[in-house]
Amino acid sequence: MKKILLMALAAFAFVACGDDNNDGPGKIPGLPDPTGSGNVSFAGESYNLGYAVYDFGEDVNPSEGTTSVVLSLATTAMDFGITLKMWVDEDDTKLMPGVYSFDNSQEAGTFEYASVMVGDLMNEEYDAYAEVISGTVTVGLSGTTYTIALNLTTEDGDAITGTYTGKLLDGEEFEDEEPNGPDEPGEPGEPGGDGTMSGNISVDGTDYEAVTGLLTYVGQFEPGEGENVDLAIVTEGGSTITLELYVPEGNLTLVDGTYTFAPESYAAFTIEGGILFNTINVANITGGTITVEASGDGFTINFDLESEIGDVAGTVFGTPVWMRAPEE
Repeated sequence: MKKILLMALAAFAFVACGDDNNDGPGKIPGLPDPTGSGNVSFAGESYNLGYAVYDFGEDVNPSEGTTSVVLSLATTAMDFGITLKMWVDEDDTKLMPGVYSFDNSQEAGTFEYASVMVGDLMNEEYDAYAEVISGTVTVGLSGTTYTIALNLTTEDGDAITGTYTGKLLDGEEFEDEEPNGPDEPGEPGEPGGDGTMSGNISVDGTDYEAVTGLLTYVGQFEPGEGENVDLAIVTEGGSTITLELYVPEGNLTLVDGTYTFAPESYAAFTIEGGILFNTINVANITGGTITVEASGDGFTINFDLESEIGDVAGTVFGTPVWMRAPEE
C-alpha cells in the first residue's frame, strides 16, 4: 500500500527516461511536473511538498457502503512521502471534503492507515519510516483545488503537521501521460511562476506570513461567462486561503482589477467562493473583495474579505505557480 505513489512515479520516470530539460531545481529527471505545493513538519524537519497522487476504489466495504482512496503526498526530490488509506461513501467519485479521523472501522470519513517515509523513496531506501496511530486529515475543495491538512502522530510519538494545496492526479494515469520533450516546453504564452510569496494575511486579528502561492486555470463553463482561475495562498505553519475566482474571457490567469464576492454569477471580476483552512478548522468566505495588480509573472494581492470566523485582510506579493486543472 505504501508504494503506490512510488510505483506510479517510477513508471512515469521510466517512460520519460532521458528527458531532463524541463526539470526544475530538486526535481528528479523524468518525473511529471509538480501537482501543487505545501509544507510538512516531521521529527524536527520541514519538507516542501510537490506531488499528490491518489488511487480510487482499491478496496470496498459493502457492509459499510464505502470505498477506499489511497492518497500519497511527496516532495519533488522524492526524499519524503506520506501515504494514507482513506474511506468515502460508495456513491462518491472522488476524495470528498471533510475531516477524516484515524479509525479502522472503514466508515466514510475515516482513514485506517498512514505511513511516513524519509530517504530515497524511488529505491525504497529509508532513513526513517513510521506508521501513524492517531490524528486527523482535513480535506477542503474549492473548484478543482484541494487543500489537505495533516495533524497526525506516529507510533514513536512524533507529530506530522502541515498542508498541501493543489490538484490530485490519478496514479494510473502516470503511465499514460506524454511528457514534454526537449522541443515541447508547453503551450506558448502560458503563465509562469516559482510559487514564492511574501507578505501577511490577518484572520480575525491574527497575522499569518505567506510563503507559497498556486494558481489553477480551470476554464470557462458557459460562453459569455468569466474564466475560472483558482487562487491558493499557503502561509507559514500550513494555514491556507483558497478562492474560486473569475477573470475576463480569454485570460488564463489573474488580471488587474477588484474581484467582488458574488456567488453563482460566474462573471468576470467575481469571487464565487472560498475557504480558510488550517490543520484544525475550516471556514467559508462570506463576503468582501480582493484587488489584484499584475507585473510579469508576479502579483500584488490585497485582501479585504469576510469569513465565518472573522475578517480577512492583508497584502501578499510574489509569483504563484501556475497550472492547468486536469481534464475530467
